Amino acid sequence: MPVDKIDNSKFFLNAPSQPVKPEEAKKAAAPAVQNEEKSNATKYMLGATALAIAVAAGVIGHKNNWWRGAKNITPNGHTEVKPQPQTPVNKPETPAVKPENTSATESSIPAVTPVSGGKTINTPKQSKWGKVKDTMASPFRRIKERREAKRLAKEAAEQAEQDARYKEWVEMRKQSDAGLRQSRANARQEVIADTPNRLARIAEKEKEYPERVQRFWKKDFGDIDTEHVVEDYEYARVKPYLTTNPECFVPAPKKGEYDLRHFAVDGYWNGPGGLGASNHIFVPGTELRYDQQFTLHDPSYRQMSSDLSDKQLKDIHWAMQKVALKGPYDTDKRYHIGTALRFSAPEYAADRSRPLGWNIFIEGDIPLEKMKEIKKQLVESGIWAKHMAIQNNDTMIEVFNEIIRCLNR
Repeated sequence: MPVDKIDNSKFFLNAPSQPVKPEEAKKAAAPAVQNEEKSNATKYMLGATALAIAVAAGVIGHKNNWWRGAKNITPNGHTEVKPQPQTPVNKPETPAVKPENTSATESSIPAVTPVSGGKTINTPKQSKWGKVKDTMASPFRRIKERREAKRLAKEAAEQAEQDARYKEWVEMRKQSDAGLRQSRANARQEVIADTPNRLARIAEKEKEYPERVQRFWKKDFGDIDTEHVVEDYEYARVKPYLTTNPECFVPAPKKGEYDLRHFAVDGYWNGPGGLGASNHIFVPGTELRYDQQFTLHDPSYRQMSSDLSDKQLKDIHWAMQKVALKGPYDTDKRYHIGTALRFSAPEYAADRSRPLGWNIFIEGDIPLEKMKEIKKQLVESGIWAKHMAIQNNDTMIEVFNEIIRCLNR
């Protein structure tokens, strides 16, 4: 570009306008004589001045990084302005220079730490006020930590004490159960040893009530009814687990293993020589407890069919039922599965408000045919008539012994 075409008026200040003096007006009015050499010299001076200004601007721009975006200049001379991403991209080879004077607000901005693989981790930087708060809260935090440690230690000590008490209780129950087992085993031996005396006592009672014994001996109480009484409530509850969880049940005795341990009885004893109306009877030599005092004709017994007429209900005297009993020992909570032989004869009750009858628990899943055999053996041997006439522990033990002989043979 020719130097004479450069407009350098913008690089100079315009002189302020002042009133023109008369003398100067006269000089300006005269025609100026231009010297060609002076005019050329002036043009060269203006060009040099413009060049110097351009060089100075380039040096200053380089120091202040004005020309960093020069690489983005397109061949057409246009600069493409692209939106900057929200997350700054940090280049490992050009780490950011931290300003010397950082304000309080800038100190809370997280510092970006480059890591290998081109990824970055934002590490929050704690402000001065945060450090002050942390220093002030440090004693309280230590107090809280000490309290928490004491609480945990106290809970651990209490748990250890509870565990120790539980172990002590288990040991005590084991000793108690062992003593109870031994005492009942001794009772069974005494019952066996007392057999001659027991039979003699029963014979004496027969002489006292001969007419009652003969009447019950000749009485036909019919066969065992199985249509209306099938399972008790506890048996129905545990029945699904008989095959899936056999460890929860006591194995049933086999043929030849039956003794008084596998029996229990409950009901109403209200004959002339009986124990009176009672329940939860525990016969010497037995171990199990059968809590089922309601007999077949008791209105409180809800498992009998409600659609039976009075005559139909009166004709039912024998029934069998599947039963589940809980173990008698604290350290053995397994169930005992058995079959109950139920009997009721309210017409022979001395106390008419209490229907006479017994519910005899026999351990094991006894089939119907075997129960019929047991019932027949009790009736034909005469022991059932003696029990109905006398109604005491001696006659009940003989009923158990008759059932034992039937099961073991």
